[in-house]
Amino acid sequence: MGIKSESSPEVFTEIVNTAADLTNLFKDNGFRLYFVGGIVRDLLLGYKPDVQDLDCTTDASPKEIKRIVQPIADAVWLQGERFGTVGMRVNGTNYEITTHRAESYVDDSRKPVVNFSTNLSDDLIRRDFTVNAMAVDTATGELFDPYGGVKDLEEMTLRTPMDPEESFTDDPLRILRAARFIAAYGFSPTGDLLQAAQKISERLNIVSIERIRDEIFRLLSVEDPRLGLKFLSASKTASYVFPEVFELSEERQEMLFNQVSLVEAEPLMRLAVFKEMIPDSRLRSFRLSSKELVYVEKIRNALVLLEKNDQNDWSDAKFRRLAFDTEGALDDVVRIWERIFPKNLTVINELKRLNEAGEFTTFEPFFDGETIMNELGIEPGPDVGTVTDWLISLRIEEGSLSEEQVKQKLHIWWDQRSK
Repeated sequence: MGIKSESSPEVFTEIVNTAADLTNLFKDNGFRLYFVGGIVRDLLLGYKPDVQDLDCTTDASPKEIKRIVQPIADAVWLQGERFGTVGMRVNGTNYEITTHRAESYVDDSRKPVVNFSTNLSDDLIRRDFTVNAMAVDTATGELFDPYGGVKDLEEMTLRTPMDPEESFTDDPLRILRAARFIAAYGFSPTGDLLQAAQKISERLNIVSIERIRDEIFRLLSVEDPRLGLKFLSASKTASYVFPEVFELSEERQEMLFNQVSLVEAEPLMRLAVFKEMIPDSRLRSFRLSSKELVYVEKIRNALVLLEKNDQNDWSDAKFRRLAFDTEGALDDVVRIWERIFPKNLTVINELKRLNEAGEFTTFEPFFDGETIMNELGIEPGPDVGTVTDWLISLRIEEGSLSEEQVKQKLHIWWDQRSK
């Protein structure tokens, strides 16, 4: 992979020009401003990142940042102020400017301890990986790379600026971020990074499940997450995320990871592909919304059913039941199956044929509550709900029927039930 020369400030010309007004304000007030993080890494890799959202660091305090940007900021947001970050919009570009800081966790704590600094190197050494521990002076375009980030980009190596055990102890979530960077960029972790991850992984217990979930979702959003998933397995981190998956044999893991990678990069869809390997209790522990949880369960259950049943086992009624149970997710089930099993489409093609024929257009009961009461001569109450459920089942089992056919079957069923 070609890396842009670190001695060529023109690599950063666009972002330097974008931030010129902001740079001048900080300079006039006696402070320096630097671009940091992914924007620096991706420009060096030759990518064309979004320059409408820029991360910066400065030796100014949060209070001073607010004062300095006040004359030109179109908006300012302070949700991260207690962590040293002030957000703003200037000339159509969003910035998050953070005071140089050193962030770490104490034993058994879920919340980071933040200490501010006026030293750029102090800030960079506390960042997750050397490829993210570079800064660019917003005034000159000069690159600061005290920990060898450019060299690691050239060699596609993932390494921490400080000792990896100390780095992962400070923020255990970095182990999961390592998996994402390995998958997204194809980096190879150093041996000591892998060993540190194995040793420190237990500290993920102090990280909130929401932060773990968000990082796993970012990994599952990578086009091909296989290398990252394999790192989770090799680092023994998986036991704190998907223990059931990583108890599988290496061969079964390989097959499952391949299937996940074939599905479009949508985290909920990919979670569903793990099927029963991620039980309901594990899904619930991720604190998904009710809608998200139902969506994943619908797809997962459909995939299990499709895998377990031979093509000769399917009837139109069984297809309708599948469509009813996966309402709102059926198209996604079809897309997933077509990607994972492109040579086994007999059942899916029949499912698509019935769908196009309108067999799954509605699963509403044939009659509303008032019609049910009039037809059977019953009063409002639980019996109406029971009949409604039966009518839905009738539609699933027999498909489209005339009104007279439905009434005839309804009376026969009701009379038998009432005996």
